[in-house]
Amino acid sequence: MYPDPLTPSIYGRACSNCAGAKSKCVYASNDGGCERCRRLSKQCVPSASVRKRGNRRTGSSRTAQLEEKLEDLVTMLRDQSSGKFAPNSIPTPSPGGASANGFHAGSDNPSPREAAGHGARAPQTPNSHVSGAMDGTFCDSRLASAPVAPISSMIPLPNTPAGRLEAEASIRSFRTRYLDTFPCVYLPRSMTAEGLREEKPLLWFAITMVTCQSSSRQLAMGDTMQKIVAQKLVVEHEKSMDILLALLVFLGWSQYNRRDKPYLATFCHLAISLIFDLALTRPVGESSTIMCFKSLNQAKLAPPAARTMEGRRAVLACFYLTSQISYTMKKMDGLTWTPYMDECLNELSRQPESPQDEILVSQVRLQLIVEQLHRAPWQCYEPRTAGTAGPPASYLHALQSRLKKVKSELPPELASRVFMQLQLHYTKLVTLESGLSRNASPPSSNPDFRRYDMTSKCLEATKDWFDTFFSMPSSDLHAMPFLLWSQLAHCVVTLYRLTTLDEPAWDRAQVRDTLDLLVVCDRIIADFNAVRTKHRLPANDSEDIFFKGARMLQSMKSSWAAELAKTERPAPADAAAAAAAAATTAATAAVQGDFVDSVTTGPMAVPMMMLDESWMVDNIWLTDIFNASWE
Repeated sequence: MYPDPLTPSIYGRACSNCAGAKSKCVYASNDGGCERCRRLSKQCVPSASVRKRGNRRTGSSRTAQLEEKLEDLVTMLRDQSSGKFAPNSIPTPSPGGASANGFHAGSDNPSPREAAGHGARAPQTPNSHVSGAMDGTFCDSRLASAPVAPISSMIPLPNTPAGRLEAEASIRSFRTRYLDTFPCVYLPRSMTAEGLREEKPLLWFAITMVTCQSSSRQLAMGDTMQKIVAQKLVVEHEKSMDILLALLVFLGWSQYNRRDKPYLATFCHLAISLIFDLALTRPVGESSTIMCFKSLNQAKLAPPAARTMEGRRAVLACFYLTSQISYTMKKMDGLTWTPYMDECLNELSRQPESPQDEILVSQVRLQLIVEQLHRAPWQCYEPRTAGTAGPPASYLHALQSRLKKVKSELPPELASRVFMQLQLHYTKLVTLESGLSRNASPPSSNPDFRRYDMTSKCLEATKDWFDTFFSMPSSDLHAMPFLLWSQLAHCVVTLYRLTTLDEPAWDRAQVRDTLDLLVVCDRIIADFNAVRTKHRLPANDSEDIFFKGARMLQSMKSSWAAELAKTERPAPADAAAAAAAAATTAATAAVQGDFVDSVTTGPMAVPMMMLDESWMVDNIWLTDIFNASWE
């Protein structure tokens, strides 16, 4: 006898027993009961369930949802282009809603959809976006998928006629006055402020910051500049010529930035790393990476870029800038000179795009002499001892011959420029100072005429530098780059050492007659005050670099005047007092060591005890170039 055929129940029509047990319900064909209820001797009762059907979406509601999503996307793009919605950007410090340089940012008017359907929602600012990203409180999916903000949306833009006129005046002043001292970039006369802002927005912002006449605005714009550079280079890994040129301008006139914390070495290394990332220190065909672990397709993704005059000029300017900062501050190593940079120097010399390129070529050739002295085997960052040997006489003679050759090859028009003459006198001074280190021979009471001759030439070079500096109009001091500030500090320190040098056959009174240290300080202070009067700077603007520089020189002058007054006193009559004075002089000489070419270490160090601690903390940059340490 065959078993009864079984038929599964229809979906959703299982009996109440099987539905409660969540078991499969199978009906037999001979009667109405299911197989499970018959096996368990239960009454099979069909369940009375009504299946609920979901509401079908009509075509009109689906279209409305798509339109709403599209409107959200359009609103987000509109906010992004106006600078109002930039989650990855760094906000510009703008008290009262105005931008740091007096220009206003994009409009803050809400979009039509926000005004109609989201009027109760508070408007979000870039500050709220950044804080939300830091603490992980984002709840809007649009912010997570927003594109990276361009540089132009991170800086203030001019939108008034007064702002455009001010921007054009800044570009014109930077082209004619500032670039004559440090030609790190070429700006043709046809380049307008609006065109530069569209092509290189960060460079435009850096130029606007440097040429600004207000200290408070400069400091605020400098803070914004540092945040943008850190965001673009460190966070977003962006590499572009715009960022490099802006960094060179930022560092070239870094005396106008906030000086309460050390930043020069950090941003110099950022510029050097960007030089290497853009492959500006090697020819086009030379590869800097190992390709054995890269596929052929991956290697073809980044074709080498053709070398341009802009890139050659940038790498030479970066070398000149970082090499001088390295020599002055003794805190870092500058950009290393490569054979390809020789080609860049020769190419820029053969085909200059402007007379300012000839200035840069001459500055680099003079700096190469200083760089050879700085990287010589006898040079080190540690203070020299009394037995430290200096450079051989033949080496110094070769460098001095090279300096004369560079000077003789200068065009007459270029050689007559004040800033080029300052560079020539400074290079000569550095070369002479390097030969004033004593060798390991024991001290002798007999005068060293070779040393006396070089010391006299140091005094002559220092006098030539100050004579040229004082011939410069005070109005040009505002365009003076940071490198000339460091040269000024070096020459002041050298004059102090020459004035107080206690050696046989060295007449300190003759030094005062030739170049009086206190008179030099007074003239520098007067020039700094004249700059403030010329540019109509507020008298109570304590953040102004010329106000700070004059105050520091005044403090140093007071201390030096007291020290010089002690040395000019008549000799004591009794033998005991004379012996005590001689012992004090010997102890001081032992502490000071030898006369060497170092501004920040060794006997060239300037005593800074006359400056109180609060002053040195608030003016780290100035105290550093006058031999106060950052650490």
